[in-house]
Amino acid sequence: MTRYLAPGGWSHALTNMADSSAVTELHRLLGEFFDECERDGVGRIFRDFQSWLTPQAWYQFATAEPDQIG
Repeated sequence: MTRYLAPGGWSHALTNMADSSAVTELHRLLGEFFDECERDGVGRIFRDFQSWLTPQAWYQFATAEPDQIG
């Protein structure tokens, strides 16, 4: 079975066993995400993501120069 992973036709042929495992894992992860949304709200998910993102060496958040703030 072929699963299309992105618009535009890029695909990867999966065996039936791999396809079943991928769908099961996707279902589990989506369930985890929606449970987290219901329990603690989407805001917490974004705060956790920002806490993870900020210390990443490749992430450089540009701030305005003091004279640009007005």
